Amino acid sequence: MEKIMFDSNAFSSLLNSNIDWTNFFSMCEGKYEFFVTALQIEELSEIPDSKKETRIQHMLCLCQMRAKMVPNILVLDYSRFGFSIFADENDTTYGDLLFESGSNVIDAMIGEAAKREGCTLVTDDTKFISKLHKVGIPTITFDEFMRNSCIQ
Repeated sequence: MEKIMFDSNAFSSLLNSNIDWTNFFSMCEGKYEFFVTALQIEELSEIPDSKKETRIQHMLCLCQMRAKMVPNILVLDYSRFGFSIFADENDTTYGDLLFESGSNVIDAMIGEAAKREGCTLVTDDTKFISKLHKVGIPTITFDEFMRNSCIQ
């Protein structure tokens, strides 16, 4: 079974597609195993009340995925105790994924979790994809995932 982790933009792409996501995940049962971190759940829960329907759809989609929640590494001001683990002191993945400006802390944390769990990360962030490839994290875009999924 292939391990998959969606970043937040991939969730949005799924919900904005013409795919019947309410059945999509049951149709993929046995082919994919989905993973998520507390960071992604927090990002989705922070969708503003002005887009309440979108937030609800994202949460229902997450439930339908039956994703296994895995910890992210502990980064001060970004992590929650109880949902985070200390990074392996010999693993440079998080630092290697950070942009020089440090503007992608959460993305780097999600990328590190995907690598640790052996997941392919589904993202449409082309700048981040090049960083992910440099550290050996399997990555596909949302469109590639859909072309290769069990319903195509």
